[in-house]
Amino acid sequence: MQHEIEDIILHNILILERQSLKSKRGNRNLLNKWFQDSIKSYFMQKAAAHLLIGPLNLSLIGEVNNYIHSNLSEKYPQYIGVIVKYFEVIRECNIEKEFNRNLIIEMYSLEDCISSEKRTDYNMNKKIRSSFVSYL
Repeated sequence: MQHEIEDIILHNILILERQSLKSKRGNRNLLNKWFQDSIKSYFMQKAAAHLLIGPLNLSLIGEVNNYIHSNLSEKYPQYIGVIVKYFEVIRECNIEKEFNRNLIIEMYSLEDCISSEKRTDYNMNKKIRSSFVSYL
């Protein structure tokens, strides 16, 4: 099953990459941009923020996001800093198992786009990128 989901994720991200006009400039740069945008914009917030509300004594996901972003290290680019800070806080709060479970759920919740009629749907594309980032 693991190998099958990896194949689906790879297939989906390659289809998405081929559909993009920006891919003409270089698929490696496009995949890197998607990864960075996903991490900075929503991915870690979606996968971890709700797990951190209680341990950080906060009330809202937005407060967790603000906490993370206000405590970023200057020695990393922003997207790496977000990852590093979330992982630090996840470890400090001892919620690694729950976080890993969220990543697995995200990876396995995606259908194969070859059979989907929603290939150009924004939400489907967002799910494809999210499964790709979960896998990474």
